[in-house]
Amino acid sequence: MKAVEMRIVEPRWTRPVWTRQGQTFPVVVEGGAPEPLEMVLHTKDGVEPLAVVSIGRVAGQRSLWHMLCRVAEQTPDGLCAVEVISARAKALAPNSVCVLREFPGSFTFVHTSDLHLAEVGEKGLLDRRPLAEALVERINAFSPAFVLNTGDLVTRYDGEKRRLPDKLIWWQAREARRIFLKLQMPTFVIPGNHDVAFCVSRAAWTECMGAPWDRDTDDYGFDFGDCHFAALGGFVHCDEVTFAKGDHARTTEQLSWLRDDLRAAAHRRLRVVFVHYDYEGEIEKIVREEGCDLFLDGHAGRVAKGEFPCLRGRVAGGMALELWRVEDGVPSSEGRIGYEELGETPSLDVAAVM
Repeated sequence: MKAVEMRIVEPRWTRPVWTRQGQTFPVVVEGGAPEPLEMVLHTKDGVEPLAVVSIGRVAGQRSLWHMLCRVAEQTPDGLCAVEVISARAKALAPNSVCVLREFPGSFTFVHTSDLHLAEVGEKGLLDRRPLAEALVERINAFSPAFVLNTGDLVTRYDGEKRRLPDKLIWWQAREARRIFLKLQMPTFVIPGNHDVAFCVSRAAWTECMGAPWDRDTDDYGFDFGDCHFAALGGFVHCDEVTFAKGDHARTTEQLSWLRDDLRAAAHRRLRVVFVHYDYEGEIEKIVREEGCDLFLDGHAGRVAKGEFPCLRGRVAGGMALELWRVEDGVPSSEGRIGYEELGETPSLDVAAVM
């Protein structure tokens, strides 16, 4: 029997889903459904079955199947992998489901950004994998409820602003996935301008980090108890020949989505927006009009255009992470850590990567 290609496109490790014992959550599979299949969660204690409540083809999508799955009552709390098993194929989505018995009233989360795994140094590219590994260890030691990552995991150019070779872009994306999958809590990631600069960048991102199946850009919101978090993906594409930056602004659809999302969450105790950067000040306008309690971004060391009417946190330049605590819906910073505190950065052996 011929093998069937199958993969889970939702949930994914960069956009996990919260659920509880006895509750349902959606899974979208590309490929091998709907023949008889088994679905399970890989938890810290073993394998727990998932009951398939419903399954159907996504309207207008011949290869996409939408399933609703129920978590068993005995499933332990914690971060899990979801697996789909059919007679002809298997698909696994690591770190994509987090089972919580209840949402805590107070919690911490980490904001990190701009890893740039192959950073531009004075004498060539630098290998920031040791810093990334140390960053993951530090975050795991903090044990926050979750992590927000505002992108630029990769670097798109060298010291002369020339586009990096395709193999080097793919290498960064794969290594970033490998390292950040070591985080022991849900991680919500959005792409930055380097991550989506070229066709190859977008292909590598989709392969390693995933991409939405129902829209063109990676924008999403999630609730954590009575708090709402809204993410807006990067959208700075570069010319494939001249490497010149294209339109810096988000699409009209993205901005409309953010406005609608903030309005729908107006009753929440806390609303947080996290983006890579507000390139043209278009997000500031929406935040002013719709309201927001905390705005988080990154993007090197550029100064933002405009004044945000809310608390703001930036992880940019040499900053590695900021730890936030939320008490009764009120966020406060508990400190920052710079990349220089995480160790040394060796030169990148480009020949070995290529």
